[in-house]
Amino acid sequence: SIRALRHARQAPATRGGRGPFLAVRQPTGADGKDGASVAEVQAMAHTLRGLRIVQGADATVERVRTELSFAATVHFACHGMSDAEDPSRSYLDLADGHLAVRDVARGHLPHAQLAVLLACHTTRTDRLPDEAVHLTSAFQTAGYPQVVGALWEATDLVSVRLTDRLYRDLRSYGDGLDVTDTARVVHGIVRGLRKRHPGSPHVWAPYVHTGR
Repeated sequence: SIRALRHARQAPATRGGRGPFLAVRQPTGADGKDGASVAEVQAMAHTLRGLRIVQGADATVERVRTELSFAATVHFACHGMSDAEDPSRSYLDLADGHLAVRDVARGHLPHAQLAVLLACHTTRTDRLPDEAVHLTSAFQTAGYPQVVGALWEATDLVSVRLTDRLYRDLRSYGDGLDVTDTARVVHGIVRGLRKRHPGSPHVWAPYVHTGR
């Protein structure tokens, strides 16, 4: 959107700054078990000092919307769902309900720099392949100039490795992130995964970067 593009050009000097860094976690395993979500957040915390984690019953829709107002970098480790009939109703699954595309897109997030949405289907378009209506585009519309999403359900172990490598490679001097390098870093990670798993595109192909 024009708003997202304008924001991307107005805020390059911060490069993600020293935070605030936010992780939102919900169980992603079968039968309500934690799954890979814990390892994803741990990988993020290993690199970023001062990471704020909102998880479990605390990760309500209202709480997350409030936290987003202050977050420069946000990482969602939770389930996502794409609605084929009405893409604006696609959502991230939180403790007490859904954070939908329409809710995110209406937000005004002045500190936004990088959103990482490795939940399933965050960049899926279903029946409208020429319409960019999905969670990834919603975060960009809300002000995030750099967004990493997934086209389909990604392999747990690979998502954890991608998380670890992404934040380590974006690490800048001090405790900050150079988010202006996100596209190159994601490209390098995906190329490495493709080289390692050449016959399994479902492993490396779902990850998508949108932004400048």
